[in-house]
Amino acid sequence: MQTIFFSVFLLIAVVMLITTVFIFPIMAHYEMKRTTIVKNSFFFSLRFFLTTILAVICIVITGVILYFWPISFIFIFSTCAFCISYLCNRVFQKIQNQVTTV
Repeated sequence: MQTIFFSVFLLIAVVMLITTVFIFPIMAHYEMKRTTIVKNSFFFSLRFFLTTILAVICIVITGVILYFWPISFIFIFSTCAFCISYLCNRVFQKIQNQVTTV
């Protein structure tokens, strides 16, 4: 029973992690309702899974750097945000190019 709860909790945590990667860039780039933002963020994270994995790796690297070098909090969050923003901007440009060519 404990294994089932752990598995369900782990699945929910992974879904939330990959969804939150795109939430803030979508909020900054598009204007839509909050429920639509969460839904699109989930779909973007599945559609552009490589970008999602790269963003999660960026977050993990940020956490590791903070663990071993705590003074890096001065600049590491902005560096991580820039990397994620750059990755998401590439995705938004791909989507914009698909929309304009159709």
